[in-house]
Amino acid sequence: MDFISKQSWFFSILGHLIIFAGISNVFSFQKKIDLPKEQKKVVWTQLQSKKKTPDYKLPPPKVLPTVEPKKEEPKKIAPIEKEKKKEKVLTTPKEEPKKELSREEKLKEALASLPKEEDRPTPKENNFSDQVPDPNLLSAGEIGLLQTTSEFIEYKSFVEKTITANFIWIREQPSSYPIIQFFILPNGEISEPKVLQNSDNASYDQAAIRAIQKSSPLQAPPQALHQMFRQEAFQLNFDRSHS
Repeated sequence: MDFISKQSWFFSILGHLIIFAGISNVFSFQKKIDLPKEQKKVVWTQLQSKKKTPDYKLPPPKVLPTVEPKKEEPKKIAPIEKEKKKEKVLTTPKEEPKKELSREEKLKEALASLPKEEDRPTPKENNFSDQVPDPNLLSAGEIGLLQTTSEFIEYKSFVEKTITANFIWIREQPSSYPIIQFFILPNGEISEPKVLQNSDNASYDQAAIRAIQKSSPLQAPPQALHQMFRQEAFQLNFDRSHS
């Protein structure tokens, strides 16, 4: 055997011996401590027979003294003195009762309130119009004389024929016939046609208006009749019962 194997073998034997010695010591120690059974019973009975002394008792718990909370007294509030406001009493002067006037006194007061004659405006000759009268206006007598002249008669016949030629009506004739009035301007234009008297058929009246409007403008009237046609409306009776 070489040196290394001999050394390892030596150490293994030494280790086993140390382990064996330790185990034997443990068993020997237990044998020294163990008591016989009878001696154990005596010791146990002695322990049980001993009475507990007051020293074994635990001290009682400390009881803390209860402190009652102090009741806070309500603060006394001094009463607030309310300032009394002096109300100003308005004293209205007493009105003296009016004396009842008699009937005569009431009439005098009413007459005194009316405006005097000096304050009243003086009426004008034509109080309803501020327009200056036209010096060219014809009087009723002058218009009557112009309507008897040959110029008026010829022009009137011309107007009636022209308007009648433009009047168209193919239905039954009405029992009454309308009268239409209109104005003729100096250039021959017809203005403001209006039904002066109605017939018993409104359609017949409208046909008459259409005939007048269709005839405008007419041939200009003679210069002597210009002012008369401005003032006096031309009237035309649409009685066609004899045509």
